[in-house]
Amino acid sequence: MKYKSLGLNFFPAILILMFGVWALYLTHDHIHTVEVIQHDLEEFNKNFQEVSAAYEQVEIGIKRFAGSRTEEQKSVVLNALKNFSESLTLIIPYFDKKINTDSRWNELKANTGILRDRFSLRKKAQDIHVDGLIIHLNKTESALNSLYRLHVSKITQDGLSEDMRQRQVWVLLSVLLISVSGFVLVILNIHKLRALSIMDEERRMTLDDFKAKLAALEMARDGIVIIDKNMNLMFINKALCKISGLKESQKDNVIGQPWANAFSASDAEVIEEDIFPEIHENLHWIGEFPIYREDGSVLHTELSFTKLPDGGMIGTVQDITNIQKNENERKTLEEQFFQAQKMEAIGRLAGGFAHDFNNILAAMNGYAEFLIDDLEDNSSEQGYAKNILNAGLQARTLIDQMLAFSRRNDGRKEALDIIPSVHEVISLLRATMPKSINLNENCGVKSAMIEGNSTQLSQLIMNLCVNAQDAMENDTGTLDISVNTITASDLGIEELLQDKLPNAEETPYMGIMDVAPAKTRLVLGHMSKKHEYVAINVSDTGTGISRIVMERIFEPFFTTKPADKGTGLGLATVHGVIIGHRACMVIDSELGKGTSFNLCFPLAGSVEKIQPEHSVSAQNDNASEATQRHILLVEDQENVRDMTTLLLKRLGYDVTSTDSGMAGLDAIRKKPDEYDLVLTDQNMPEMTGIEMVQQAHTEFPDLPFVILSGYSLEKIEDIIVDHEAIKAFVKKPITRDDLMRTLNDVFEKQKKDAA
Repeated sequence: MKYKSLGLNFFPAILILMFGVWALYLTHDHIHTVEVIQHDLEEFNKNFQEVSAAYEQVEIGIKRFAGSRTEEQKSVVLNALKNFSESLTLIIPYFDKKINTDSRWNELKANTGILRDRFSLRKKAQDIHVDGLIIHLNKTESALNSLYRLHVSKITQDGLSEDMRQRQVWVLLSVLLISVSGFVLVILNIHKLRALSIMDEERRMTLDDFKAKLAALEMARDGIVIIDKNMNLMFINKALCKISGLKESQKDNVIGQPWANAFSASDAEVIEEDIFPEIHENLHWIGEFPIYREDGSVLHTELSFTKLPDGGMIGTVQDITNIQKNENERKTLEEQFFQAQKMEAIGRLAGGFAHDFNNILAAMNGYAEFLIDDLEDNSSEQGYAKNILNAGLQARTLIDQMLAFSRRNDGRKEALDIIPSVHEVISLLRATMPKSINLNENCGVKSAMIEGNSTQLSQLIMNLCVNAQDAMENDTGTLDISVNTITASDLGIEELLQDKLPNAEETPYMGIMDVAPAKTRLVLGHMSKKHEYVAINVSDTGTGISRIVMERIFEPFFTTKPADKGTGLGLATVHGVIIGHRACMVIDSELGKGTSFNLCFPLAGSVEKIQPEHSVSAQNDNASEATQRHILLVEDQENVRDMTTLLLKRLGYDVTSTDSGMAGLDAIRKKPDEYDLVLTDQNMPEMTGIEMVQQAHTEFPDLPFVILSGYSLEKIEDIIVDHEAIKAFVKKPITRDDLMRTLNDVFEKQKKDAA
C-alpha cells in the first residue's frame, strides 16, 4: 500500500515534468520561428525603403517637370526612373514566380516602362503630356503598395504554417495536461496538504505558546536559570539578574558561557561543591541559600535545582529576605507574647500567694503584738514576742516586694522630684560600697518632677546598684549612675514608640533581641511620642547577662547568686515598679563587658500632693470614744477573724464577727441599728466585701464600711471613690496602729459631718 500510494503520488508529477519539458521545447521552437520571420521582415522593409525612396525621387521629378518642362528636368526624371528600375531588383528575390506573374507586379513593371518610354531620349520635353504621366505615376504607387502588403502577408502566412499551428496546439495541450495532472496531484495529496496545514498551525501555536512561556519565565518574580548538559547557560531571567547582582545588559553576554558566570565566585564554589553532587545523586536539591552579591549585600534565598532528562539542570531562586524578616518578627512577637503570658501568670501566682500569706501574717503579727502588750516589760518572753513580730514585719516586706512585682501593692503616687531619691541612694552606696569599685555620678538635671512613689523608686535604684555590685567580680570595677532628660525617639528603638503612655493594668510589652554576638537587649514597656522623660542610667563593668538568664530575670525567686546573697525578688520588684509608674526600661548587656539599665520615667507637671496623715498620738486622744462603738467584722479566714476581733476589743470596741458576706448581710438586717461600722474583708467566697457593701447600702444608706484587703488600694480605688458608703481602706496584714488610726479617722469625720 505504501509503494502504491507513492506511485499514485509520483505519476502525475512525472506527467507534469514530461509535458512541461515538451511544452518548453515547442515554445522554444516557436520563438525561433518568430525570430526568423521578424528578421525577414526587417530585411524586406530595409530594401523596400530604398525602393520607396527611389520612387519618391521619380515622383518629385515628374511633379517638377509638370511645372517647367525643361530638358534639364526631363533628364532628372529619366535618371530617377533609371534608379527606380534598378532598385526594383532589390525586392525581386522576395517574390517567387507566382508573384512575378501577378497582375500587380506586371502593372508595376508596365507603368514603370510607360513612364520610361514617355521620357525617352528621342522625345522632346515639350512633347511629353503631363496628365498621362500623373495617371501612370499614381498607378505605379498603388501597385508598389499592394506588393508590399502582399509580401508582408505572405511572410506571415509562411511563418504560421500548418506545422507551426500544430506546435501551438501541442503547447496548449501540454499546458492542459499539466493543469489536469496538477489537479490530480492536488486531489491525491489534499489530505497531506491539510495535514501540513494543521502541522503548520500547530507549530505556529506551539511557537506562540513557547514565546508566551518564555515571556512568563522572563517576567517571573523568582530567578530562573537553565543549564545545558555541557554546564553552559541556556537561559536566565531578569529576576535572577536582580537577585545575583548581574547587570541586565550583561545577560546576553553570559548566555552560552559557563553557568558560574551567573553567580558570584564564592556562591558558585559552594553550589558546585555542596549542591551539585547531591543533584547528580538525587536528581533534585532545595534549601535556603544566602546570595553574596558584588556590592557586598546579602540576600536570603530559597534555591532549588532539578536535573533534566538531557543531562542539563533548571534552577529557581526565590528571594525570601522579607519572608525571613517577617518570620523572625513573628517568632520575636511569639516569644514576647509567651514571655508576657509567663510573667502575667507568675504575677498572678505571686499576687495570690501574697494575699493568702498576708492573712497568715495578719494573725501572726497580731498575736505577737498581743503578747508584747501582755507580757512583762523587758522579760525574755516579751523579747521573744518582739522577735516574732520583727520576723513577721520582715515577711511583710517580702510580701510587699512580691506584690510590687504583681502590681497589686499599695503604691500611691504623688508629684515628686526624683533627683533627691537618686542622691539618697548614691550617698548610701558611697558609705557601704567597697572602695575598689569606682562610683561615678553624672546628674545632668537639678530637678525632675514625676508622678511616683519615692520609697519604691529608692528601692528600685538600690536593687539595681546592689545587683551591679554583685556582678563585678572581686568587688572591682566601675558603677556609673547618670540622670538626664530625653525624648522617646532619643533611644532609637522603634519598638518603644507609641502614641500614648502605657496602662499600668495591662500586660506590658516585653521583647528580647540579640544585638550582636554575646550582646543582648531587653525592652520592657513602651514610651509615648508626646512625652518627655527623665532617664536614669545604671551601668556596670561586671560579667554581663546572657540571653538565657535575661529571659528569666524578672521571675520571682529566680537568681544566679548563691543562696546567702539574694532572694530573687530584686528585679521582680523593679519590674513591678517600672510598670506601676508607666515607665520604660531598656537593658543592654554584653558578656564579659557589663550591663546597662536605662530607666525612663515620664515627666509630670505640677500635681497636688496628698494631705499628711494624722499622727497616731492625735488619734489616740479619741480612743476613749471606742467603748461607745459597736463594729461588725466580716472575715472568712478564722485565724484572721479571731485575731482582728481580739485587736478591736483591745482597742475598746464592741465586736460582732461573721465568716462570710452573706452572714454579715443577715446580721445587719437582723439588727440594723446595732452597728456603728462594718469592717469587711474584700476577697471572700460567694460574695465579696464590695458586693456586700453595695447590697447593704441600698437598704441601710447611713451605715459606714471599711474595706480590708491584701491587694493594693489601686485595684479597688475606683469603686471605693465612687461609693459613698465605703469610708476607708486598710491593707493587710493590718497592724494595731493602722487599724486604730483608720477607725478614728472615720468616726472623727462622722462626728464633723453630724455637727
